[in-house]
Amino acid sequence: MNPIPEKIEDLGEWINQNKNNYLRNVDSSICNKWRDYYYYNETPLPCCCKIRTGDCIFLECFYKVEYAKELVDNKKLYISALNSYKAIQHNSAAIMEWVIDNEALYNNVIHLNPQIRVMTQLYPHKSHYIKLPQQELKEILEFKNVFIKHFYSEEYENY
Repeated sequence: MNPIPEKIEDLGEWINQNKNNYLRNVDSSICNKWRDYYYYNETPLPCCCKIRTGDCIFLECFYKVEYAKELVDNKKLYISALNSYKAIQHNSAAIMEWVIDNEALYNNVIHLNPQIRVMTQLYPHKSHYIKLPQQELKEILEFKNVFIKHFYSEEYENY
Protein backbone atom coordinates (compact mmCIF):
# COMPACT_ATOMS: atom_id res chain seq x y z
CA MET A 1 0.00 0.00 0.00
CA ASN A 2 1.26 3.46 -0.84
CA PRO A 3 1.27 6.33 1.62
CA ILE A 4 -1.71 8.69 1.39
CA PRO A 5 -1.06 11.47 3.90
CA GLU A 6 -3.49 13.59 5.88
CA LYS A 7 -1.26 16.63 5.44
CA ILE A 8 1.77 17.56 3.34
CA GLU A 9 4.21 20.09 4.76
CA ASP A 10 6.61 20.23 1.79
CA LEU A 11 5.33 19.38 -1.68
CA GLY A 12 8.75 18.82 -3.26
CA GLU A 13 9.96 16.60 -0.45
CA TRP A 14 6.80 14.45 -0.58
CA ILE A 15 7.13 14.08 -4.37
CA ASN A 16 10.81 13.08 -4.07
CA GLN A 17 10.02 10.54 -1.35
CA ASN A 18 7.23 8.96 -3.38
CA LYS A 19 8.52 9.23 -6.96
CA ASN A 20 9.70 5.61 -7.10
CA ASN A 21 6.33 4.35 -5.83
CA TYR A 22 4.64 6.47 -8.48
CA LEU A 23 6.81 5.16 -11.32
CA ARG A 24 6.36 1.57 -10.16
CA ASN A 25 2.56 1.94 -10.02
CA VAL A 26 2.12 3.72 -13.36
CA ASP A 27 2.81 0.53 -15.31
CA SER A 28 1.09 -1.85 -12.92
CA SER A 29 -2.13 0.13 -12.45
CA ILE A 30 -5.30 -1.45 -13.82
CA CYS A 31 -6.32 2.04 -14.93
CA ASN A 32 -4.75 2.93 -18.30
CA LYS A 33 -5.26 6.66 -17.79
CA TRP A 34 -2.14 6.86 -15.60
CA ARG A 35 0.06 5.27 -18.28
CA ASP A 36 -1.46 7.61 -20.88
CA TYR A 37 -0.76 10.57 -18.61
CA TYR A 38 2.81 9.55 -17.84
CA TYR A 39 3.87 8.45 -21.33
CA TYR A 40 1.71 10.67 -23.56
CA ASN A 41 0.89 13.63 -21.29
CA GLU A 42 -2.87 13.03 -21.65
CA THR A 43 -4.93 14.65 -18.91
CA PRO A 44 -6.46 11.88 -16.77
CA LEU A 45 -10.24 11.83 -16.54
CA PRO A 46 -11.91 11.61 -13.14
CA CYS A 47 -12.25 8.07 -11.87
CA CYS A 48 -15.64 6.38 -12.01
CA CYS A 49 -14.67 2.96 -10.66
CA LYS A 50 -17.08 1.72 -8.01
CA ILE A 51 -14.21 0.46 -5.87
CA ARG A 52 -10.76 1.96 -6.31
CA THR A 53 -7.48 0.22 -5.64
CA GLY A 54 -4.98 1.70 -3.23
CA ASP A 55 -2.48 2.08 -6.07
CA CYS A 56 -4.92 4.07 -8.19
CA ILE A 57 -5.77 6.33 -5.23
CA PHE A 58 -2.05 6.90 -4.68
CA LEU A 59 -1.48 7.73 -8.36
CA GLU A 60 -4.26 10.31 -8.30
CA CYS A 61 -2.89 11.77 -5.09
CA PHE A 62 0.59 12.02 -6.61
CA TYR A 63 -0.84 13.65 -9.75
CA LYS A 64 -2.67 16.30 -7.72
CA VAL A 65 0.31 17.01 -5.45
CA GLU A 66 2.52 17.35 -8.52
CA TYR A 67 0.01 19.84 -10.00
CA ALA A 68 0.19 21.96 -6.83
CA LYS A 69 4.00 21.75 -6.86
CA GLU A 70 4.18 22.99 -10.46
CA LEU A 71 2.09 26.01 -9.48
CA VAL A 72 4.35 26.72 -6.50
CA ASP A 73 7.38 26.47 -8.78
CA ASN A 74 5.82 29.27 -10.87
CA LYS A 75 4.69 31.34 -7.89
CA LYS A 76 6.54 34.42 -9.15
CA LEU A 77 3.99 34.73 -11.99
CA TYR A 78 1.13 34.94 -9.50
CA ILE A 79 2.98 37.35 -7.24
CA SER A 80 3.69 39.57 -10.24
CA ALA A 81 0.02 39.49 -11.28
CA LEU A 82 -1.03 40.34 -7.72
CA ASN A 83 1.41 43.26 -7.60
CA SER A 84 -0.02 44.54 -10.87
CA TYR A 85 -3.51 44.24 -9.44
CA LYS A 86 -2.59 46.08 -6.23
CA ALA A 87 -1.25 48.97 -8.30
CA ILE A 88 -4.60 49.36 -10.11
CA GLN A 89 -7.09 48.05 -7.55
CA HIS A 90 -9.00 51.36 -7.40
CA ASN A 91 -9.34 51.73 -11.17
CA SER A 92 -12.32 49.71 -12.46
CA ALA A 93 -11.41 49.93 -16.14
CA ALA A 94 -7.82 48.85 -15.43
CA ILE A 95 -9.07 45.93 -13.32
CA MET A 96 -11.22 44.71 -16.21
CA GLU A 97 -8.15 44.78 -18.48
CA TRP A 98 -6.17 42.99 -15.75
CA VAL A 99 -8.80 40.22 -15.70
CA ILE A 100 -8.59 39.85 -19.48
CA ASP A 101 -4.78 39.79 -19.38
CA ASN A 102 -4.67 37.17 -16.60
CA GLU A 103 -7.35 34.73 -17.72
CA ALA A 104 -4.80 32.21 -19.00
CA LEU A 105 -2.91 32.40 -15.70
CA TYR A 106 -6.17 31.80 -13.84
CA ASN A 107 -6.93 28.77 -16.00
CA ASN A 108 -3.75 27.19 -14.60
CA VAL A 109 -5.00 27.50 -11.02
CA ILE A 110 -8.68 26.83 -11.55
CA HIS A 111 -8.46 23.40 -9.85
CA LEU A 112 -6.21 24.45 -6.96
CA ASN A 113 -7.71 24.36 -3.47
CA PRO A 114 -6.17 24.50 0.02
CA GLN A 115 -6.67 20.75 0.23
CA ILE A 116 -6.70 17.90 -2.23
CA ARG A 117 -9.75 15.67 -2.45
CA VAL A 118 -9.25 12.14 -3.71
CA MET A 119 -12.32 9.96 -4.13
CA THR A 120 -11.67 6.60 -2.52
CA GLN A 121 -15.05 5.00 -3.23
CA LEU A 122 -17.81 5.89 -5.70
CA TYR A 123 -20.79 4.34 -3.93
CA PRO A 124 -21.37 5.12 -1.20
CA HIS A 125 -19.23 8.15 -1.91
CA LYS A 126 -16.11 8.48 0.23
CA SER A 127 -13.19 10.84 -0.18
CA HIS A 128 -9.83 11.39 1.45
CA TYR A 129 -8.65 14.96 2.04
CA ILE A 130 -5.03 16.05 2.12
CA LYS A 131 -4.20 19.44 3.58
CA LEU A 132 -1.60 21.30 1.51
CA PRO A 133 1.04 23.70 2.88
CA GLN A 134 -0.84 27.00 3.07
CA GLN A 135 2.27 29.16 3.23
CA GLU A 136 3.54 27.83 -0.11
CA LEU A 137 0.16 28.41 -1.75
CA LYS A 138 -0.75 31.73 -0.11
CA GLU A 139 -0.09 34.09 -3.04
CA ILE A 140 -1.44 31.66 -5.63
CA LEU A 141 -4.73 31.24 -3.77
CA GLU A 142 -4.91 35.01 -3.22
CA PHE A 143 -4.48 35.55 -6.98
CA LYS A 144 -7.22 33.00 -7.66
CA ASN A 145 -9.62 34.68 -5.22
CA VAL A 146 -8.98 38.18 -6.58
CA PHE A 147 -9.43 36.97 -10.15
CA ILE A 148 -12.70 35.17 -9.33
CA LYS A 149 -14.02 38.20 -7.47
CA HIS A 150 -13.65 40.38 -10.54
CA PHE A 151 -14.30 37.81 -13.28
CA TYR A 152 -17.73 37.01 -11.87
CA SER A 153 -18.58 40.60 -11.02
CA GLU A 154 -21.39 42.58 -12.56
CA GLU A 155 -18.84 45.15 -13.73
CA TYR A 156 -16.96 42.56 -15.76
CA GLU A 157 -20.15 41.10 -17.15
CA ASN A 158 -21.10 44.55 -18.45
CA TYR A 159 -17.59 45.47 -19.64
